Parts: sequence; C-alpha cells; structure tokens
Amino acid sequence: MTVSPSDYAIVFKKGEIVKEGRGFRFFCTPRIQYVIIPGNVKNITFVADQISRENQGVEVSGFAIWKVGEPKKIYQHFDFMQDEDTLEQVSVFLQDVVESAIRHMVANMTIEEVLRKRGTIIQQLKQELGYICEQWGIVVETIEIKNVRILSKTLFDNMQAQFRNSVRLEAERNTIETEKEIEEQKIRVSDQTKIIKQQSELADRERKKQLQLLEINDKTEVEKHRREQDHAIKKEEMAQKWELFKDEEDFKRQQMLEQRQTIVEEDKTQALQAELELKKKELEVELQKHDIAIQQLLVELENLKKDPRVIMAENLPGMLQNLKIERLDLGGTTLDTLIEGIKQVLENKK
Repeated sequence: MTVSPSDYAIVFKKGEIVKEGRGFRFFCTPRIQYVIIPGNVKNITFVADQISRENQGVEVSGFAIWKVGEPKKIYQHFDFMQDEDTLEQVSVFLQDVVESAIRHMVANMTIEEVLRKRGTIIQQLKQELGYICEQWGIVVETIEIKNVRILSKTLFDNMQAQFRNSVRLEAERNTIETEKEIEEQKIRVSDQTKIIKQQSELADRERKKQLQLLEINDKTEVEKHRREQDHAIKKEEMAQKWELFKDEEDFKRQQMLEQRQTIVEEDKTQALQAELELKKKELEVELQKHDIAIQQLLVELENLKKDPRVIMAENLPGMLQNLKIERLDLGGTTLDTLIEGIKQVLENKK
C-alpha cells in the first residue's frame, strides 16, 4: 500500500500502532489494519434562518473551509474504515454545528446588528467552534458570511425605504452643506479679496510713507550737513576767540601771580618783622634776666667780700710773697684747711 503525500496513514498490528505518517509504503497482510485520513481541505456551505430579537425572520448563508489538524484525534471519533467518505460526514456534522450556533446568535440580535455586524458573528462562530475543533482534531481555516436576507418582503421594502429616505436625507443634507460651504467659501473669498485690497492699500500707504521718510531723511541730511559746516565755522571762530581770550587770560593770570607773589613777599617781610620784633622782645627779656642775674651776682660778691676767708684768699698771694714762698703745694690739704691754719697763725701772733 502506498500512502499519498497529502494523506496521513496509521498502521495497526494486533491493535497497536506500528507505523504512521505521510507518503510511505507498507505491506498489507491479513494481520495488518490501517487507516488513511485525507489531508486535503474541505468546504461546507450553511444556510440558517432564524427569528431575530424583533421577531422578524432572517436568513444567514455562508461557507466555511476546514481540514484535519490532528489525525490521531479524528480517527478516534470517526470510522475511516468504512466505504463511505468519513470527511463528508464530518462536514455534515460541522455544518449542523455552525447553523445551530448562527441561529443562537441571531436570536439575541436585532436585524440591524445582523446586517452590520458580520465580523462579530464570524468571530463568535470561531470561538464556539473552538472546543469542537479541539476535540475532533480539525482546524477551521475560515468562515465567511455571504448573504443576510430578511425573509419578510414588506419589512425588507420598509427597511429599503427607510434606507432610501435616509440616503435621500443625507444627500439633501450634503447638498445643503455643500451650498452652505460654497456660500461660506464665497464669503471667505470676498473677505480675502477685501483683505488683499486693504493690504494693497496699506502697502501703498506704507510705500508713500517710506518715500516721504526718504525725502525727509534727505532734507535732514542736507540740513545736518549745513549745520555741521556752520558749527565747524563757529567752532573755528570760537577757537580763535578762545586763543585770544586764553592769551589775555594768561597775561591777567601772570599779573595776578606777580601781584600774589608781591603780596606773599610783603606778607613774608611783615612776618619777618614780626618775628624780629618778637626776637627783640625775647632778647630784651633775656637781657633783663641777665641784668638781674648780674645784680644778684654782685650782691653775692659783696657778701663774699665780707667773708674773712675770702679776704684771706685775696691777701694770700701777698702773704706768700712776704713769706718768700714761690710755690704752694697744697697736696691733699684743701684751701679751706690752709686758710684756717693761716688764720690761727695770725691770731696767735696777735
């Protein structure tokens, strides 16, 4: 037996798996059993009609694509040894499950939700099929809803009429908004035109003002140049006058300095005279003091002349000459002692 690369084969011997996989060969003996599980994808279509939450009939149709994901699980739930196509049976079961799940969801939804929320329905279908796919070992590749049909023709017409009215209302609203926008655009264009005109007028005024300013600046420069020339001439005249004034001032200053010097010299002379007068008075005072001192010395001298010792001292040279003493060597004897000795000698002679 040769297994196709797209199919999965499981070989049993005495109830135990001896080999499994894709694209291999094995000998089929009486004691060998095997299961071949096709690996190609399957397509199912479903049509589910159900009353919505508003008690209105809705028909949902679509398709789903699935394949075997885990061969070891699916052969445990379905018999692949019979002649009938087992995968078709799985498709029928899966179709029943999908239609049942759709009826359950539509029963809890409004017609508007069923019409507009197809993605939500598909997502919920995949979630509800997740457990069954896990148990059976299959994988749902995709689920798509092709059509949602309202079974009541009157309701369908009314909904279409409502839709048409809403579309017409929306169109009229869009027309009004468009006309309004066009009018606003016209107003904006008019306002922009006015603004541009005002800006142009302002630019012209600004240009005229700039020209006037340039003209004024030119006149100002001319006047400034003229004033600078006048100022230079006046400055030169002032400089000349200042030189003359400076010379006169120097002469006057020289005279004032000479006068001040004369005054200073006179002040110095007066100060010297005052100092001389002061010195003269001090000298006179000193002379008076010397005179007084001389008088005191004369008085003291007169007093000394009355002292016998003084008289003896005065007569001592004559006495020494009478005694024919040429040299008097006192040695350690004082004059007073000598005089006392002489005095006693004289007294003894008397």
